[in-house]
Amino acid sequence: MGEEILDAALRYAEAGWRVVPLHARDKRPHPKAWQKAATCDEEVITDWWDRWPDANLGVALGRDSGIIDIECDSPAAEKLYIELWGGNPPVTPTYEGSRGKHRLFKWSVDLPHADKAVFKIGLENALEFRTGNGDLGAQSVFPPSIHPTGAVYTWLVSPDECDIAELDAEFFARLSVYTSEGTLEAPAEGYSRKPKEHWEKIAQGVSDGYRREAGASYIGKLLGGLADPFDKSMIAAIWELIVAWNERNTPPWTKEKLRQNFDSILSRHQRSWTLKQARIYGEISGIPAAVIFVRDHLDGHQNLDDRSMLNDVWKSLIAWNKVNRSPLSEEDLRKHFDDVLSEKRKHRAANAEPHVREYVARQVDNLADPDDRSSLNSAWKLSARFNKSNGSPLTKEDLRTLFNEQLSERKRAQAISDSGIEAEGHTPGNSTGNNPGWHLVKMLSNPVKWRLFSPLWSKKKVPGGYVELLTSELLSFSKLRERIVEDTSVEIRANFKRPWEGYHDKVVGQWVPGIREQLLETHTVQECAPEENRELVVAEMLWQVLSAAKLGDDPDPRGAPRLLADNSTWFKVNYLLSDLKTRFNAEPPTSLELSKILTLVKAEDKQQKIDDGRDSEPRNHRFKRLSVAGLERLEKMALHGAQMADPVRRPLVKQVTQREPGDEDGLLFSENEDAA
Repeated sequence: MGEEILDAALRYAEAGWRVVPLHARDKRPHPKAWQKAATCDEEVITDWWDRWPDANLGVALGRDSGIIDIECDSPAAEKLYIELWGGNPPVTPTYEGSRGKHRLFKWSVDLPHADKAVFKIGLENALEFRTGNGDLGAQSVFPPSIHPTGAVYTWLVSPDECDIAELDAEFFARLSVYTSEGTLEAPAEGYSRKPKEHWEKIAQGVSDGYRREAGASYIGKLLGGLADPFDKSMIAAIWELIVAWNERNTPPWTKEKLRQNFDSILSRHQRSWTLKQARIYGEISGIPAAVIFVRDHLDGHQNLDDRSMLNDVWKSLIAWNKVNRSPLSEEDLRKHFDDVLSEKRKHRAANAEPHVREYVARQVDNLADPDDRSSLNSAWKLSARFNKSNGSPLTKEDLRTLFNEQLSERKRAQAISDSGIEAEGHTPGNSTGNNPGWHLVKMLSNPVKWRLFSPLWSKKKVPGGYVELLTSELLSFSKLRERIVEDTSVEIRANFKRPWEGYHDKVVGQWVPGIREQLLETHTVQECAPEENRELVVAEMLWQVLSAAKLGDDPDPRGAPRLLADNSTWFKVNYLLSDLKTRFNAEPPTSLELSKILTLVKAEDKQQKIDDGRDSEPRNHRFKRLSVAGLERLEKMALHGAQMADPVRRPLVKQVTQREPGDEDGLLFSENEDAA
């Protein structure tokens, strides 16, 4: 079994996957700093398995290997995985582990949680994404490793049978619902006895008649799992999840109504938690019970400057302190009271600040003329009054800075409008969802590219009239802006993000699709020229090297291509990669691209003992062997890739009809003959 695992490790390394040896029948790596030790170097890998012949096989995931692992180890995970693909997941290399299926996909810069090597989504963290991002890294146990139970990791769909699939725009759009920042702890034990299926059904969204009851229970379940209901970061994370869940409701609540319900339920949880803790403990995490008591009694009061209310809370605190098992002095009690009151006021100001910013932006946007001083003074006074009514979360200086920033943005938008772009119907996206002049074409190149046509640059001298985008640029607004500016010199302002990506209309209470979503639904597909197909381009590069192989009796120990007596060509992949990099410095093929072509032409793994002068006895060397038939297949691909430039510029290999001894394929090659 050790030889089989070693062979697999070398195949994975040829594909560009960084390999690491694991303990026998285990998932723990042998090297301590395995993240740095993982390699594609054939000699290092061979030495590892000479040292640990029973080692299991791991592959480091992430950017360097170019792959990620999506693991499904339960029916719930499989269901969620299928939903992320809209019910139609692609075929991609898949293997079976000890608990479930592992599916490989191409690593993408657009994956969420760039600082995490592994993240999970869904109820009970059902679906696991092993991306290898962040500093810790991630590796998965790969076939044909052996599980501690004796079960063998097995390919269900091997990399030889299909390409590694990419995560497309629709997948990322569905995934974004589940990938808000923050991780929820499991609900507190005994919080709810309702079955898991009940919560899974609610998580998919509910209708109007069931929305109130389901919303309250769902919010309560998530908040009930918090170890500390005053943890601001966790509360913010749960709020984002609830907002995403609300979008799946029919119809969703308005954001104001949702926030009101959320805050009400949160307040109840905080009140219950503080009372319970104050009754049981004199101190919790070093915080005196008096602090918890004051927090509880100040919760729910909007006006923290109400002297009558504050006097009542102080009296209650004194009464509670008298019956406490360890009463505090009045001086200490007053200090705790003042500290909590100050903390609450700061918290109130921080929560009010976004509302003030939104109000100021609305006042400035409503200005008929941003240069009219009378209108500006009126908008400023209204903004200052609103800021004061919210406890003055912004100082006068900060409020003035904010007002001026909004005013500058308003004037820039006015200047764009006055330039005639909007008047000519060039404003992307309108209330009817029509986008005159916008069109998206998907090019079946390798990798896939998109051609974006728009009236914003239709009158400029842009080659072809389109901007060519990679999938990552189509999905990322910041990358899209950079590409458009680079190709057309058209500046796309930041507030174009909303009509491009879509938004939730609070008035009608529904999602308004953006231009991108509409274009993806109506895009057309177009075949590309052969030279735009990366596979054919790499095949033509490889053909140039292998067709010039020198004759020899034995393979070259360095790995340079050799044409042996049986007309087969022997070489080492590492030598080819180095040679191709030298010859095609502008855009040499990667190890993964080269491995894919060699698989298509059915190159074989071979071992040969050769005296390379390094040892007293011949050493085993690993080579790739390409038969006559395989070279013919490569030739056809290469000619197809080069034909658009010049149909006869490549010397062709010509079939010779007679057979000779040792010619197992019945074909010989004649060099330097041109195509007819």
